[in-house]
Amino acid sequence: PVQPISIHKVGLVKTSFSRNDLLALPLFYGVLINLFFFEFEGVLKIKYIISLFIYTISVGLIEELSLRGLIQNYLIDYFGHHKKGVIKAIVSMSLLFAILHLLRFDKGLWGEIAQFFYALFIGMGFGTVFYLTKRIYPLIIIHSFIDFSAGIDRIGITANQHSSDSLINSLFIILLLSPYLVYPTYLFKKLKTQTP
Repeated sequence: PVQPISIHKVGLVKTSFSRNDLLALPLFYGVLINLFFFEFEGVLKIKYIISLFIYTISVGLIEELSLRGLIQNYLIDYFGHHKKGVIKAIVSMSLLFAILHLLRFDKGLWGEIAQFFYALFIGMGFGTVFYLTKRIYPLIIIHSFIDFSAGIDRIGITANQHSSDSLINSLFIILLLSPYLVYPTYLFKKLKTQTP
């Protein structure tokens, strides 16, 4: 039977810094990718910056706690705490994370394909780092920064001409996101399973 998830497993209790926390730093790559696709033009409106900040912190908090903190832990309990079970749990959670990012389906076919892989690869990186560090705070912060940098066009910054509505642009975006797949693959090879 699946055991209840404690706040220790969700990553909310541990507050002291450890070397493993540095594993989260490469995940900031998503912020750079989002900023790459924007030209800074227009007027920044402080009320929109504050609204976007609150929104993105809320989304980062809710998605990381519910998806990685709770569901991923349940999946690890379900599939087992051995290496293969942990990897299955992280991949399954990443697929769910990617599917949830398709709910609006407002980016056209190729844009949605790019969005799916974007969320899938980020989910793999975040899931692996969460499993290794047992800390949710860095992921909430990074998730919020990624969403903030993606939503910056709402505060007076206009999007550049790059778009994900064609096959070539979607493939380019997926290629740009490949480090999010390479990084957890590298970590999986070094992964030593932990006791529940």
